[in-house]
Amino acid sequence: MAEEDALLAKYLVRLLPALALIFLTWKFGRSLFGKIRNKLYAYGLNKIGRSHNKVIRKRKEKLFSNLHKLQEQDHPLQILEIGAGSGTNFEYYPSGCEVVCVDPNPEFQSYLKDNVDRFPHIKKMDFVISKCEDLSDQQTNSVDAVVLTLVLCSIPDPNGALSEIKRILKPGGKFFYIEHVVAQSWSVSLCIQYLLWLPFWCILDCSLVRHTYCNIQNAGFKQVDLEHVYIDKLLPFIRWHIIGTATK
Repeated sequence: MAEEDALLAKYLVRLLPALALIFLTWKFGRSLFGKIRNKLYAYGLNKIGRSHNKVIRKRKEKLFSNLHKLQEQDHPLQILEIGAGSGTNFEYYPSGCEVVCVDPNPEFQSYLKDNVDRFPHIKKMDFVISKCEDLSDQQTNSVDAVVLTLVLCSIPDPNGALSEIKRILKPGGKFFYIEHVVAQSWSVSLCIQYLLWLPFWCILDCSLVRHTYCNIQNAGFKQVDLEHVYIDKLLPFIRWHIIGTATK
């Protein structure tokens, strides 16, 4: 552990100047190059999502295996996925389901369409450009399941987003989530999370130090099933995850 911490600290020292330069460039250029940023963001997250999918495949299979239990007889399962990105979760969805994908970045739409073609078991897919904190296009008590994976880290108002998720779920509907969170114990990795928090937030709109499990537990769901997991195959500052469901 000591050797790993020393190695992480060494890399951090080398990384900080580059991050500072990227931060300054992005901070003052993001308003001028918004469309380019969205394209790069969509391309990068498509790659990251596929890589992350391989690492946690078994955990996703276990989590999403419960989706079919929500399906009503003679009624297709209604899934709303927030921050669907490029659609890396589609392969885990039950056959015949209908999916609404919500994302503020319009550049993800082409990736989503490609993934729908790869997974024809999905009956229907719609794409809505919107923020998670405002799902006014979705009716109250209208969907069977809401899915978020690696999304709450990037939402400015996670409590507002959770309130909207709870509103649109049908009674008995479930919120499925996988999120990276702040480290659970003191370590050099925890220090790195806090040191990288500002550049990650400004560049990637991603917070490395959120206690998202507290937000979910306090959101007013009838039942919350939550597991803390440590995934050592990921980068040191995103190894701590929470995985579970919340029932309305």
